[in-house]
Amino acid sequence: MGPYSIIGFWDVIAFDEVAGIKVKDPGTIQILKDYMANGHFNLAAEVIAPASLTFVGNIDDSIEQLVASENFDLCRPLPKEFDLAIIHRFHGYVPGWEIPPNSSKLLTDHYGLITDYLAEAFHHLFGKVNLFAITKERAKLNNQHEGRDEAGVIKTVAGLCKLLHPGGTPSDEEFEEFEEYLEYAIEIRRRVKEQLNKRKSDDEFANINLGYINTKGEEVIVDCPESKGVAATLAPSRNTLDVGDQPSLSQQISAPQAVSGSLAPPEVARESKPVETSTVKVETPAPEPLREGELRVFHGDRGYSFSTLFFDHLQGAKKIVVEDPFVRTKHQLLNFLRFCEMCVELATVDTITLVTTCEHEYQKGQTLEQLDIIAQSLTEHGVELKIQFKDTLHDRAIRSDNGWVIQLGRGLDIYLAPDDWFEVGSNNYNLRKCRETTVTYIRTKPDPENK
Repeated sequence: MGPYSIIGFWDVIAFDEVAGIKVKDPGTIQILKDYMANGHFNLAAEVIAPASLTFVGNIDDSIEQLVASENFDLCRPLPKEFDLAIIHRFHGYVPGWEIPPNSSKLLTDHYGLITDYLAEAFHHLFGKVNLFAITKERAKLNNQHEGRDEAGVIKTVAGLCKLLHPGGTPSDEEFEEFEEYLEYAIEIRRRVKEQLNKRKSDDEFANINLGYINTKGEEVIVDCPESKGVAATLAPSRNTLDVGDQPSLSQQISAPQAVSGSLAPPEVARESKPVETSTVKVETPAPEPLREGELRVFHGDRGYSFSTLFFDHLQGAKKIVVEDPFVRTKHQLLNFLRFCEMCVELATVDTITLVTTCEHEYQKGQTLEQLDIIAQSLTEHGVELKIQFKDTLHDRAIRSDNGWVIQLGRGLDIYLAPDDWFEVGSNNYNLRKCRETTVTYIRTKPDPENK
């Protein structure tokens, strides 16, 4: 049994004999990365699906030898095109060597459900409940978990709860086994992390001691049974591993050529006289002060990206609050992501708070799942994302601690969908047509330039 990537739990696409997969089109790997990370990809049109991907294969080597080897790891049977980015997207690596081979002794002599019927029943039950939010609230993971570690563990536990307690949200009594589910999810994610750490030449994936805080407040470190106490995996020497036909990291990076003599042309190297310089004072016009007022955007107008509308008024802000009751559908979430990207470009923002609403708990769980991905990526840029749900929220505004409030007639959802996603403006909001709206700029603090 080979690596196991768990993205959902109700629809599964299985790739059998993964070691024999041949990838002829390099673009296939990028599509695979996009789908494993976000659940969608672009191929002439945007493709969205909830199915998880499972990669099944055989390991012909001894598990003990692979784990104890300085030159090989458990991902060795994977195709050479499966680089670190692909492996990092696996939510878990199921130890197939612990699963006994199928035989007649394992078959029941009582009544049972055929696979097709059981799959339809699960599909019906699982599609009505989303346990991501409640699982994330209950799971107290230790500080060794990074972005994809946390996402993989939470989604795996949520999937196990759906399978073992189908039909709705598990009760407190049913959650008694929660720590057992959590340990299993952490173990299969740690197995992925150990292979990444062993294969990578630096310490990017060195946080392998994944664990959780139990009900007694104690930290529990979860080990992988096959690698417990094995230095070659737990403290690798970081040699370049043999991954089949794939070039090693050292081979992919060509060594710099030795250069002798001066880097400057000979005549420049010989003439090292100081150059006389003069200082010329150039007076630049002072920037126009920002003014309060209302901007009217008419239907079909272009030229109003988030940077055009908000960048100047949010300069110097550290904390920004976005109040928008409609950040739940895919295009609304993408609008919010674009706004977050603009905040990162400001280089001063350390906290973004989104205040929004949802119609029901299932929608809330789906929205939180997508916002969590945005939050994880923002942490890489030193920005914290906080989420608040407020049922009575109606008005739309952006509030910053630099003294500006920007009232938004339509919130962030001001752009018309393009007729075709391959037309100009589909990705550049400055070239995208807008809906009719008003944007009002209000100063709540005195202008420091005009005290």
